[in-house]
Amino acid sequence: MTSFTNYWRNETWDKNAHREGEPLSRLSGNEFRSRGVKRNDDVFVVTVKKGKLFVLARTTVDKYVSQAEIERIVQRKVWDADQHILGVNGTPMRFARQVPDEIVANLRFGDNKPLKFKSPGVLDHQTLRSPVRKLTQKSAALLDSIVEQEVGNTIDNAQKLEITAIDDDTGYEEGTLSQRLILHRQREQRARKDKIAEVIHRTGRLVCEVQGCGFDFSKTYGKLGEGYAQVHHLKPLGSQDSQVHTKLTDLAIVCANCHCMIHIGGDCRPLKGLIPKPKTRYSRGR
Repeated sequence: MTSFTNYWRNETWDKNAHREGEPLSRLSGNEFRSRGVKRNDDVFVVTVKKGKLFVLARTTVDKYVSQAEIERIVQRKVWDADQHILGVNGTPMRFARQVPDEIVANLRFGDNKPLKFKSPGVLDHQTLRSPVRKLTQKSAALLDSIVEQEVGNTIDNAQKLEITAIDDDTGYEEGTLSQRLILHRQREQRARKDKIAEVIHRTGRLVCEVQGCGFDFSKTYGKLGEGYAQVHHLKPLGSQDSQVHTKLTDLAIVCANCHCMIHIGGDCRPLKGLIPKPKTRYSRGR
């Protein structure tokens, strides 16, 4: 798995601000293939405003689609580009999410090249103008620690995650060990893949487990939605002070909307009661 940044011009960034909170699920551009972006790679959307770096969200590449297919999926005209990517497991888009200066200073690209600064703490506006740039593994983990805060992990706790081994109960050791940032995404992908496989084997489909929702990806999107869902930690790792053993029963299948509502405002709400029950109208007898 390789990670990349996809630079959005300020005009594009501002034009899409109404999509705040939506999971990042698609990308358009002309240089993804030439830069080596392929299936299962991660892409972080970024921009530079007034010398500061902003990261919108991250998505994992699922497949390339044609102009006609992407417009059929979104049901509207989209930017006429050479390449369109459908992503999976996208994080919520946050247009005001600034990357801390100490993280920006440690980001490296390609052959370990840093970003250029006009002055201390002020990025050169041209430093990320290349539409697609390859990140080092450590730098991708640093950006991960930013975009995943909203899904139950603070930056400090994101640095505590690591896979060690899987026992007979299909568990995942998650806690404080070396190479934590780099291995964080490997743990996330492994746990998600195994949870989805287990649910499909047991039930034959992927349905949001939030009471009152029941969103079925394949039923709604057909073949495009087969095998896709978001996976939620019922016990947020950010609340754990030491190494914990996560089993598949500690994870839940959820849809993107419910996942956002579970964590909106930085909370981790229970699945039960997330969707209010409709009020029952009745008339009192006299």
